[in-house]
Amino acid sequence: MVENERLRQEMRRCEAELQELRTKPAGPCPGCEHSQESAQLRDKLSQLQLEMAESKGMLSELNLEVQQKT
Repeated sequence: MVENERLRQEMRRCEAELQELRTKPAGPCPGCEHSQESAQLRDKLSQLQLEMAESKGMLSELNLEVQQKT
């Protein structure tokens, strides 16, 4: 149960970060000092999406395990 709550909190944190990253403009601006930051943010977004998918999978597995045990 503690693991489930930890995963839920992590998922909420990732979703909040993902939403924050989505609200920032990410349009290309060649020669702009922000283009590197935009690329880093896109990489971070991809990483967070992957982590969130993994966390959701783990949470589903744990929920199934809990259901089977109860």
